[in-house]
Amino acid sequence: MGDEPVDPTHAFEEKCKETECTNAVKDYEACIERLPKYNNPKLTCYSAYIDMWHCIDHCAKPKVWATLK
Repeated sequence: MGDEPVDPTHAFEEKCKETECTNAVKDYEACIERLPKYNNPKLTCYSAYIDMWHCIDHCAKPKVWATLK
């Protein structure tokens, strides 16, 4: 069924991860790598995760909306 529409969101998000949001992605990945060293289950990378997705959304959403107009 080649007639089904394709959601471009994922492609734009991936592109943003590789371009405008590389620092946020690196910060999140660095946090994930550091966590096991602390051996504390209460520590998370939640704020780094939110910062990364905020950047990705801010970058990708205008591009997605532009394809819908």
